[in-house]
Amino acid sequence: MKRLNPLEHKITPRGRVFYNWPGGHCNDPLVFKDPAQLGVEPYDIIIVGAGVVGSALAYELSQYDLRVLLLDKKYDVGEGTSKGNSALIHVGFDEEPGSLEAELVTQASRVWPELAGKLKVPLRETGALLAALDNEQAAQLEKLYRKSLTNGVDDVEIVSADHLHRLEPNLSPHVLCGLLVPRESVVDPFTVSIAYCEVAVANGVDVVFGVGVLSVEDTMKTIMKLVDESGHRFPTRVVANVAGLGSRKLADSYRGEHFDINPRRGQFLIY
Repeated sequence: MKRLNPLEHKITPRGRVFYNWPGGHCNDPLVFKDPAQLGVEPYDIIIVGAGVVGSALAYELSQYDLRVLLLDKKYDVGEGTSKGNSALIHVGFDEEPGSLEAELVTQASRVWPELAGKLKVPLRETGALLAALDNEQAAQLEKLYRKSLTNGVDDVEIVSADHLHRLEPNLSPHVLCGLLVPRESVVDPFTVSIAYCEVAVANGVDVVFGVGVLSVEDTMKTIMKLVDESGHRFPTRVVANVAGLGSRKLADSYRGEHFDINPRRGQFLIY
């Protein structure tokens, strides 16, 4: 299957965007009323979830000659966890060596600077410091350093307390040493999802917002159907379940492979 330039329009017409907007407060041409608005042909792939992963997947698939639909229960891209994350581009220095996560994170971190330029989204290479306040924490930094090298993140270094204070004068005077991770970066989490989706639509991907998918029917057939909360059915050959915190519930509807969703919350101090 031929791969196309993602930043150039395909011969395929521009994708359509519809909204199942509550209360009818939406321009009529944009109102989603029935899957017939999308045509009678089944989709090759329907992506459930328009967060950063779903939007990125739509962007990637738009580079191929495929009929793709992106669905989300919210009314814009990135309206779930994607707008409340830490915005970090992580280099993978502390991932478990040999894991899929370590492989993907370390590879992706090297792609991001060029990708952000193509998508015209803000990215800043801030670097990161992990400071040790006692000998036990200093020993942990040594382990992290060795893990980083195993993961292929070979530009990290252990630095002295003096070096740390030159980089960040507000650090505690009690720090002993630290781990410097130069390529840790931050990116705008809002515009990333938007940019991915804009390119996908330009390349022919259809999008419907305000559609909560409940289940998948006919999973043993060539053409299966996604069923939404209003009983609408969307035919497709493949379903990509990237529904974030709702992905486990959707997977249960088609007896999908076991996986766990473990939501986490953290705090950031800005000073």
